[in-house]
Amino acid sequence: MSARCIAFLLLSTLLRSQSPSPYAGRPNLAGFGAMRPSGYPNDSFDAPLTFDFPEPAAPKPMAATVSLRELEQSIPEKALRAADEGHRYALQNNTRKAIQKFERAIRLAPGYRDAHNDLGVQYAQAKRYSEARAEFQKALEIGPPAAPIYLNLGLSSAVMGYWEEAQALALQALQLDSGNAVARQLLQYASER
Repeated sequence: MSARCIAFLLLSTLLRSQSPSPYAGRPNLAGFGAMRPSGYPNDSFDAPLTFDFPEPAAPKPMAATVSLRELEQSIPEKALRAADEGHRYALQNNTRKAIQKFERAIRLAPGYRDAHNDLGVQYAQAKRYSEARAEFQKALEIGPPAAPIYLNLGLSSAVMGYWEEAQALALQALQLDSGNAVARQLLQYASER
């Protein structure tokens, strides 16, 4: 089995066990579904791998969900509306439209950290991993540091086979959130590569 297949399997296993984050109600990498060989038992890996995306959850109210960073910054109302529309499309599993809305939010407010993170998640779901990594890195540059963003960047790095980077990012996520089980699993898996 190739390293990329192993990374995909790790990614799906980690994401299924991910506990709720400060981004609850917003799209994150937990939107990935379980990965298993088509038509084979879960322990057989001789078949092509496929994604099973979960049914979209009932939309959660977004109007009351505002990050501290959004409160500290003056983010234009149009950018906030575009991001909210992106969240709605993401909940409907419409990745293409969600990407368009998050890109618009970023054009309107380049320093909108959460929109960069959410756009990265959508890129990852579209298997555009290098673009996802770039968005997660931008979100971290904008700051302040957040464990879910380090973890998103680490998972996308692992999928691309950048094991040392994934390990370092998992450590950074654990420094900010020592109880994060997904970061611990990513650290263990990446350190074995």
